[in-house]
Amino acid sequence: MYTTALVTPSSDYPSEWRELSPWEIDKQALSAARAFRANNQKVSAVEFAMAKLDLEESVESFAKRSDRRLMEHDLADYIERKVLPSFSDPRIAKLPNKLRTCRVSGTFAKLPNGKKVTLWDQKCGLTRLCPDESRNETHRLISRYAPAIESYLSLHQDARAYSAVFTLPNCRDGLLKGALVEIYKRLNALRKLRKGGKLVFPELAGLITVVEAPRSAYSDWNVHLNAIIITDGYLDFAKLRRYWGFNVEISRVEGNTEQIVKALKEIIKYAVRITPVKSAEKSEQGKTRAPAMVEWPGRAWYEWYIAHVGWHRTRSYGCMFLNEKNREALSLPEETIRSINDDDLVILGRVHYDGNRYRVTLSELDLIKEKMSTTEATTNKEKNNNKGPP
Repeated sequence: MYTTALVTPSSDYPSEWRELSPWEIDKQALSAARAFRANNQKVSAVEFAMAKLDLEESVESFAKRSDRRLMEHDLADYIERKVLPSFSDPRIAKLPNKLRTCRVSGTFAKLPNGKKVTLWDQKCGLTRLCPDESRNETHRLISRYAPAIESYLSLHQDARAYSAVFTLPNCRDGLLKGALVEIYKRLNALRKLRKGGKLVFPELAGLITVVEAPRSAYSDWNVHLNAIIITDGYLDFAKLRRYWGFNVEISRVEGNTEQIVKALKEIIKYAVRITPVKSAEKSEQGKTRAPAMVEWPGRAWYEWYIAHVGWHRTRSYGCMFLNEKNREALSLPEETIRSINDDDLVILGRVHYDGNRYRVTLSELDLIKEKMSTTEATTNKEKNNNKGPP
């Protein structure tokens, strides 16, 4: 079934070195400007007290981020020690450094709406490897597709939503890329399948799919598609399984916002566990313990990573392919790019990761300003008390 074997890269790759793009230069300059403001500004006693309260509210969030940084740095160590010695591929050479410098410093600030944010100096952008990037991608996809699903279900009386997992037999090492190609070939064939000139599944209105390829406990690849299926009318589960050819786990999703978001979170969830913690939890529960990423053989990790290079993990079809025409049909607003105006920010301080936890240094209290303010208030009070009779 799977024919694409692992190919060791040739040496004719472009050089690793390149000049910074204008966008990267602007980003570095902006981060430096924010850091300068945080380190050199003076704030009033009220602002300082509010910043401390804001920081206390963010302690739990920073603690969780610390755990994710440890995972990311463990993965960087793994790639450096187990993968790079065997594969001198420019596509993976810089990964350890990207992972180690991701979200290790930034500016702690408050938006005009009161929300506290950390404006990171550097992010890795590796959604398959970084827990924070994966979380951000999940939030982005949910905000994009949840309104579309809800809108379609409300506009079409017989419309229904289902959550499904399309499976294939596990494949051995060296055939992962072929399995990824195969599973999408099958899906496209299923969508377009005709008998007697008519579609076999005319009720299929749209799909959102997310491919996953974790390593199983038996040292092979468990390639499968998580999907949200939108239909116009009833979907025959048995018929779907029969034409797919392998098992399809499927269940109905209620049309309310909470259930739609829950279903999307389930299909977009972080694809592969980096560290053994979750795998150990499954083992304790009596479930099969699939190895965590840092427990894979170096060659297996390389195959997994290269198989996904240039590969769109999330894809949409039919009414869920949100081009201008479909967005208009679903009465969805135009997509806008959010931007932050630094003039509207309240800079509270700087954030640094020290290899174990995050530390926040708040901007300094303006003692001179406070002293002058207190002296002025005292002088005014004395003037009022010394006033004689009119």
